[in-house]
Amino acid sequence: MNASSILTPSSKKALDLVQLGKLEKAFRTWATSTPGKKRQLSRLRVLLVFLIIRYTGARLNEVLTLDVCDFDLKGSRIRFRKEEEADGREV
Repeated sequence: MNASSILTPSSKKALDLVQLGKLEKAFRTWATSTPGKKRQLSRLRVLLVFLIIRYTGARLNEVLTLDVCDFDLKGSRIRFRKEEEADGREV
């Protein structure tokens, strides 16, 4: 018996655009509705991770390994690169 047939779901499930919009709205409400600056900044970081994943299609690990130098704010770009790659891909 092949182990992948046991561990792999038969169909992938994903949220539709309406559900994603509701999730984003809930994230934004959650991120800004907390007392204390430190807690709010922490929640805003989680929101930012979600937004980058949602709008770029990046994987969680790709987002968590981003560095400040990977953000081009003037060009509105994010550079995702693997450690061994100098160029990577831009979104």
